[in-house]
Amino acid sequence: SPINFLVHIFSTLISYSLQRKKPSISNSFFVG
Repeated sequence: SPINFLVHIFSTLISYSLQRKKPSISNSFFVG
């Protein structure tokens, strides 16, 4: 489904950001 595809892209972008930038902001976003 299109939603599944968007979720896949979104999680890929998040993991890319976690690798490229400081994980503190993305981690707090991940946890809540």
